[in-house]
Amino acid sequence: MRDGSLRIFDVKTWKLVYFKKISKEWIEDLKYSPDGKYLAVGSHDNKIYLYETSPALKLVKKFGKSSSYITHIDWAQDSQALRTNCGSYEVLYY
Repeated sequence: MRDGSLRIFDVKTWKLVYFKKISKEWIEDLKYSPDGKYLAVGSHDNKIYLYETSPALKLVKKFGKSSSYITHIDWAQDSQALRTNCGSYEVLYY
């Protein structure tokens, strides 16, 4: 969808477990942290939305200094840092 909604489904049952419009622009990329504690969501509004995954999905922080829309998110192996790429080919570290 291109409406800025975040939808998460249970992989066993394909039932919708989370739905919320989080951005005015569409979601381009999302990645779970290697330890599974966080979900990073990159949007075309140039922001990153960081969620805790347990016990329920909860927005922890909205941030970003990108000059263009987020195209890709990578987590550090220890789940302590993020690297993003955007539409203007900037690579930023958080």
